Order: sequence, then structure tokens, then C-alpha cells
Amino acid sequence: MTFETCLIAVPARLNSSRLPEKILANIGGEPLLKNVIDRCKLVPEATGVVLCTDSEKICNLSQSWNINVIQTPSTCTSGTDRIASVIHELVYMFYNNKYKLIHDIPKNVLDKTLIINVQGDQPFIDPKIISEIAQESMILGDEFDILTPIYLLKANEIHNHNKVKVVIRSDNNALYFSRSTIPFISGKDPKEWSNFSNFYGHIGIYAYKASLLAKWSKISSSKLDKLESLEQLRFLEAGYQIKTKLVKSDNYSIDTFDDLQAINYKLSQKELDFNNVEH
Repeated sequence: MTFETCLIAVPARLNSSRLPEKILANIGGEPLLKNVIDRCKLVPEATGVVLCTDSEKICNLSQSWNINVIQTPSTCTSGTDRIASVIHELVYMFYNNKYKLIHDIPKNVLDKTLIINVQGDQPFIDPKIISEIAQESMILGDEFDILTPIYLLKANEIHNHNKVKVVIRSDNNALYFSRSTIPFISGKDPKEWSNFSNFYGHIGIYAYKASLLAKWSKISSSKLDKLESLEQLRFLEAGYQIKTKLVKSDNYSIDTFDDLQAINYKLSQKELDFNNVEH
């Protein structure tokens, strides 16, 4: 099976509990979300990029950003949930009205449509990473349910609860994701844990078939997802395989006000450059 279409979907909600309206925060003179969208547009494998949001304010702004947008229900609880809620509309949009009705799209078309979910709080995401995920997905075909990138955490990052960690199997499939530091190194000073194991961070990008998202509502809700507030755990708890791909990244995501200040300080000191982000 080969994918005929690759669509990038950027889920975005305006109200963030840790940093309200963070996706509109000023990063280098542009809203954070626009920086993410502009980078997604640079991915050559993508047929198109679409913003999925429940915010009328964001929908109105998107017109000046030259981005396709679909308004989602306000009840969505995660990025995957948001994209899944409009998956038929999203695919329909890029098939140029080939089908008379949105729900006329056959399953085999959904199977051949690759959706790449790029979380909207990563203003420095390297388009090459998204490309790598798209290319790997094309190679794997039917051999994966979900594909997501991971990166090697630095020693000073492994105890940061805002950094999502992942433990992987020998075949690179994910065993578990957590905001806690995993694996736990028994009998060792936590300050020295990085000397005994690699620790991997997770980047907020997921690749999956449109057909998998079409049945998202039928996948049982997950206690682990609710406890950790990590949507990928719903897939793992339901028995789906999440394959990981190790990439080179510093993953400058914005989760808190401190993150926002740190990023803007680095920009002001020219330690970061939108045109030359170190990976």
C-alpha cells in the first residue's frame, strides 16, 4: 500500500491552561502559530496544510495567513481528537470536490491518505523532521499504526516535567510516554541518571492514516491519557503500535510563560535564528 496524498493538519486551541492564548504569543515578531504553519508549508511531501481550530478568532486570523482552515467542535480534548472530528471534511477539501458528499469518501481513499499532525506550539520545528516522518511513513506503508519522532534529551532536561519522555522497545516501538522521568534508575542519584541510560524526548508530530482517525471515536477513552494528559496513551492502551523515529532536534516547544521568555531572550541575543535553527 502506498499513500496517494499527504496532508499536514495543525490542531490549535486558543485556551491553554498553562499559558492562555500561547499560540498567538509573539515569537520573533509573528504569532507562534503562524511560525508553525509557515514551516509546515515548506514540507515538499505535503499536498496541503490545514489548520484545525475551534476558535473563531484564529479562523479570522488565518485568512491573512493564507492557510486553509476548518472549524472544529469546542469539545475536543486533544490535537488528535480535533483532527479526527473533521477528518472527512479535511480529506474532502483536498480531493477538489471529487465526491458529492463529504461522507461519500470511500475507506480505501482514507487508507491512502497520510495525515501528519503537527502540534501548534513548536515555532522552530524543522521542516526536514516533518519530511523525514512523511518519507518514513511512505516506506513503512501498512507496517505501522502511528509514527512519531523522538530525540535524545540533554542531561539538564530529563527531570523537566514539561518535556514528554518515551521509553522504546528494541524495534523502536514505544512502550510508554510520560511527563515523569523514565526509565527510573534505581539506586542512583537522579542528578547522575543520564550517565546510566539514554533518555528520549517526544516531539509533537504524529503520522497516521486518515482511516485510523476516522475511527478515533470508537477507540475507548484511556485512563492513562487522562492521568498524564498525553493523547498518544489512548492509542497505546487500546493496543495500537506507535513506532518512533530518532531525529536530531532541540525541540523548542512553548509550554509555559518561562518557555516563552527564554525563547524570546535567545532570539534577542541571536542565540536562535528562524532561518538557521541548530539541530
